[in-house]
Amino acid sequence: MVGFLAARLAEQRAKSDDQLIAATHALANLRALHERIIESMRSGVITTDLHGHIYSMNTAAEEITGYSARDLKGQQISLLFKHITELIEASLRASAVGEIIPRGESECSKPDGTRLHLGFSIVPLVAETGETTGLVVTFQDLTHIRALEEQSRRQDRLAAIGRVSAGIAHEIRNPLAAMRGSVQMLRADMDDDPNSGELMEIVLRESDRLNRIITDFLLYARPRPCEPTISDLRQPLREVMALLRNSPETHPEHVFVENLPSAPLMACFDAAQLRQVFWNLAKNALQAMPHGGTLSLSMTRTPAGHLQVSFVDTGCGIPSEQQEKMFEPFSSSKANGTGLGLSIVYQIVQDHGGQINVRSREGAGTAISLELPAGNVAPDSTDATARKEPAPLYG
Repeated sequence: MVGFLAARLAEQRAKSDDQLIAATHALANLRALHERIIESMRSGVITTDLHGHIYSMNTAAEEITGYSARDLKGQQISLLFKHITELIEASLRASAVGEIIPRGESECSKPDGTRLHLGFSIVPLVAETGETTGLVVTFQDLTHIRALEEQSRRQDRLAAIGRVSAGIAHEIRNPLAAMRGSVQMLRADMDDDPNSGELMEIVLRESDRLNRIITDFLLYARPRPCEPTISDLRQPLREVMALLRNSPETHPEHVFVENLPSAPLMACFDAAQLRQVFWNLAKNALQAMPHGGTLSLSMTRTPAGHLQVSFVDTGCGIPSEQQEKMFEPFSSSKANGTGLGLSIVYQIVQDHGGQINVRSREGAGTAISLELPAGNVAPDSTDATARKEPAPLYG
């Protein structure tokens, strides 16, 4: 009887061991499947505890934010998503009463300073017992979508401005020219009165400034058509740097570093318009370094065949709130600026089918890169017959 019972127990134990092994394999396979699903998602997924400390990140989350899960594990998720604490509480309340969980949007800065616009949602992580043990944050990169929306809004504003700009500008310019001529004649008759002469100089100087504002406004609202030709992209940049080195704003403390390719970088572009783009960006970089600094310029061809031009300065940087509207018209932070220079730059780059990327930290300098399509030009093209005499530089 003892032998029979021992055999039965051994048989049941072996069967239980087999079942346990099979269940363990099934659980491991299910876990691996879940991990593969999470890792295959193109949306970022981050899990945290109830206090917002990051526990895990999938591959997409690392690629979007630029941070690795190892670096952020245990850190507060508010490092990535600003003002997420309020939305966490709202999501938990909505989940508790069965309401729709709200979505949020937030700005995020990558390690290299690039700013992202992320859309995210938060759901509770519930254990088998029904207890909420953590949070799951899923998010997507909306930077490109928001950029397209802003571009559409900017084009709408530009169209509205263009409809009324020419008439208003000419109506202002005509009496302004008459006033300037009259003041010059009066000044000639008042040479013996230094105070009156000084007042006349102020009127003339301010009238010239007003005329420059109107000129910039017309250039922004009614830009001249783009006339692209096949040229060497290095040439307009070299011309701008030659002018900048001899500019009265340049001091001995300013250092210019040019990293240009030795071979011609042929592309199809409007030389006059790109000279204006390079001039505005280089001059802004110089003004950001009033006490000296280094301005580095580089030009390369990307693996995708585009042309990239970078302006990197060691100046005062751009505050985050100013970065959001730096390409908006009349948004200059300078005392005597019109706020149209960067708006014109943005418009010209858009007309060439390019993009502008800005990375800046207040007190740590600014890096602005332009990515321009080469057009219907082979990378090794050096056709000099298609080149055009350079047009005058807009200053």
